[in-house]
Amino acid sequence: MADPAWQFLTSAPNLVVARTFIDFLEAGGVPCQIVSGPTLLGECQDCYIIVMAPLLHRAKWLLAQGTFTDEELTFLATGAFVSDDTNER
Repeated sequence: MADPAWQFLTSAPNLVVARTFIDFLEAGGVPCQIVSGPTLLGECQDCYIIVMAPLLHRAKWLLAQGTFTDEELTFLATGAFVSDDTNER
């Protein structure tokens, strides 16, 4: 992350959560990158999300405005997908 064109935005506990943030931010027009920490037993421990420096304020604003459903928050916290949809078979 030595490139001053990119700035630290936030961290995530693993790649799945980081990818969720990246997808959300890129949908809002903010290019992002994931910087992975060391791996343990094949799974990345900490991930850092960096954004282009001129868009740092927008990225922070998007995260502050973001609303997640209870199902999305459960998935981010546990990695388990839970659905209340009784129409699924």
